[in-house]
Amino acid sequence: MDNNPKPARTGAPRWLIVLGSFFVLIAIVAIRASSDDEPLTAVIIGISFGGIGLWIAYEGAKHWYTRFRVGKPEVQISQDTAVLGDAISVNFHNTFNRDVNVDTFAIKLIFKETATYQQGTDTRTVSHEEVIEEFNTIGQRFSAGSFLAESAELTIPRDGMHTVDVRRNKLQWFVRFEMDIPKMTNFTDDYEIKVLPELVSKEWD
Repeated sequence: MDNNPKPARTGAPRWLIVLGSFFVLIAIVAIRASSDDEPLTAVIIGISFGGIGLWIAYEGAKHWYTRFRVGKPEVQISQDTAVLGDAISVNFHNTFNRDVNVDTFAIKLIFKETATYQQGTDTRTVSHEEVIEEFNTIGQRFSAGSFLAESAELTIPRDGMHTVDVRRNKLQWFVRFEMDIPKMTNFTDDYEIKVLPELVSKEWD
């Protein structure tokens, strides 16, 4: 069992804070560089960029704050490569850094489809997620230093699709750990499972 897998995606996009700060910097430069001829235009541009930047940075800060309070979980996944029909065992262990109220904790098996379309000169990417299997527990108030430990067994359907990663289409499988936290951004970590185009061997009596 892999004791230290790396999440494919987390709910803590630090780049949002960086991007937001960049927009704010542009706003400051635009206002300071305003000319006597068109000061109003420069101010409007500055306020617009500044508002967008502050909003982006705020969203990033919310995600960071959630993860700061929750802590860094230890995740164990029995395999990162599977075949159709395989059962995957997962364990989730977390020690909370700060007091956190958790409404629900979920372990999910996610199938995600992503397609990229060319429409004239524009490129559009759409995605769709389907929850194949889900394990839920009722949450509680966790104090700083308290411990959450949950495990589950998730099964890749025998009639499911295998992993596909080509230029314009992706079919992916993820194990998702999710905490629904009131008044805060939800905690989410995704771990990708590569599913091969094979069926699990079946044992017959």
